[in-house]
Amino acid sequence: MSGDSNTTPTESDRPNVLLRTGRWWLASPATLWASVGFLLVIVVAGAILIVRGGGEDRAAPVPSAAPTPSSSPTTEPEQERPGASGFGPPSADWLGRPVTKPNNPAGQVLPQTALSRGPYTAGELVPAPAGVMWQQVGPSVLPFSTSDGPARTVDGLATGYTRTPQGAALAALQALVRVANPDAYQQVVDRQILHTPELEQMLAHSRPEHTQSGDPTAILEFTPRPSAFRVTGWIEGEFAALQYALPHSANGPYTILAAEAVWVDGDWKLRLPDTTPRQTQTTTLAGWTLW
Repeated sequence: MSGDSNTTPTESDRPNVLLRTGRWWLASPATLWASVGFLLVIVVAGAILIVRGGGEDRAAPVPSAAPTPSSSPTTEPEQERPGASGFGPPSADWLGRPVTKPNNPAGQVLPQTALSRGPYTAGELVPAPAGVMWQQVGPSVLPFSTSDGPARTVDGLATGYTRTPQGAALAALQALVRVANPDAYQQVVDRQILHTPELEQMLAHSRPEHTQSGDPTAILEFTPRPSAFRVTGWIEGEFAALQYALPHSANGPYTILAAEAVWVDGDWKLRLPDTTPRQTQTTTLAGWTLW
């Protein structure tokens, strides 16, 4: 029995690994990083098999002007380290889905080609971003597209998303997962999370730290990437309420992870949701956008 800790988890074992890891994390206050993204990742790690009950209706987004969404013209990607480009041999995640290995530690952005899309109405099924490639960035697997960003990496962060529902979905997920990486934590908190009074209060009372109990980044290695997303709220080019479906297995069920994105200073920023979603799990992806 003592050799179990040295055994590589199989597909059938990984939900149990997630459950154990999530319980350890939730039971270790010293590892609770005070940021919206990290708190949401905690929910992912702990809720893959433990479904949280109920929840209130989400608060209405703040109103603002509604500019027309825009996409970037065809552009070549900008890398912060020109010498670290291209890809190594690919691999697969624990569900057998392809994962690309970029040579740049921040991820390899892709050439961007603008797509012509009509106006979006909240509740509609949005088309998926074009040319989505899932890349291994540190302990995480993150999406890069050829239509909606990211268009560049700066100081280890992916930036440059279209002012569209697709761009918001990509940007929020990137920030949500990157903030759980100790190497990127401070940059993401400073530059890619909307600072609200609630978040400032949380940040004032807690800081990320490692303990002898283990490395929090281990959770990211076992947190499944979303199989789909949907936009549940939208203010044209200004705000997006998003949900991601994280698989328990190849065919579900799926834990629902909620996030919000707000357009600030020329890009999307992750925002701390005011409420949790009423629905926390789904057995079908009907009505969801598959990546």
